[in-house]
Amino acid sequence: MRNLTLDAVYDMVDSLSNRKRPCDINDVLNYKVWSKGRQDYIRLGDHYIEHLLRKIVKQTEDHHDKVARLEGLIEEKDNFIHKLIQEQEPKGWRYVFCDIPNQLIGKIFIRMLKKYLNKESYKIRVKGQYLDDETKKTEGWKKYEFGQPIGKSKCLRVYVDKV
Repeated sequence: MRNLTLDAVYDMVDSLSNRKRPCDINDVLNYKVWSKGRQDYIRLGDHYIEHLLRKIVKQTEDHHDKVARLEGLIEEKDNFIHKLIQEQEPKGWRYVFCDIPNQLIGKIFIRMLKKYLNKESYKIRVKGQYLDDETKKTEGWKKYEFGQPIGKSKCLRVYVDKV
């Protein structure tokens, strides 16, 4: 019996079939691939069917291994980026400046902050901090349990938020 190389298989197919051989099959059969065993290039047409099937299985397994490694690298990269983003988020209190006196000097400070702020990336919120003594005596703190207006505050707090 004749060795079952791809050339032999195509010769048999040509003799058994009424169909014309596709025009690119000769180029495919003449294509050379590296053989680790022979340490040389071998034509696909000269490959035995069994060897070619093993080669396809091996390349498919290698491909799946590469895909799995790539997926692992992508997951590693995503975790690294997520960690970097978390590290850039501010830790601690949400406000940046506190205990700014609610007087002329403090108001000038806040005006300067607003003037030189990068408004495309950040915005500033100013809130009152500590109820002033006069309001504490006359109205009490209960009314302002969740915050008081700036006019009734001893100090100011500045929050810097991303836009």
